[in-house]
Amino acid sequence: MLSDLLLLVRTKLEADLLCRELECLEEALFMTDTGGWNEILRTKVRLSVAEIISYEFPQDIEGRRKQLRELKESLLNLPVVNLTLAIEPTLDLVTELSNHLRDAVNAEIILDIQSDSLIVGGAVITFQGRFGDYSAASKMERAWNENSANLISIAYGNK
Repeated sequence: MLSDLLLLVRTKLEADLLCRELECLEEALFMTDTGGWNEILRTKVRLSVAEIISYEFPQDIEGRRKQLRELKESLLNLPVVNLTLAIEPTLDLVTELSNHLRDAVNAEIILDIQSDSLIVGGAVITFQGRFGDYSAASKMERAWNENSANLISIAYGNK
């Protein structure tokens, strides 16, 4: 059940949203008037999350509290891959990137995606203290640094 909910979370924004939904549900555990657990599930929680919680969570308050805390702890402990792209990604691209990176690291991860048009294309990735610059801008800079003397020589007719 926890894994079903974690599969819904691909990005840091989605993780933050799910945490807020779980906090609303945790507050609802002790509401005695209108606006209790079922009302919060219907009005403050996304349908995909509410369906999993409705079918999978225990019915008793203490069981629900335990599940909510375990899920929040799992969310807060997910490793974050910082990803800078030249574009703002589409939903399909986020899904593809998330699936690919989860397979590559063999673990549940979330993406913290930033957009920066200065990288031109490709991506800059930071994960668990490691940095990889796979951007078009860095490749062009390396090519320029490696070949600038020759290019200037050719441009000005020097041999």
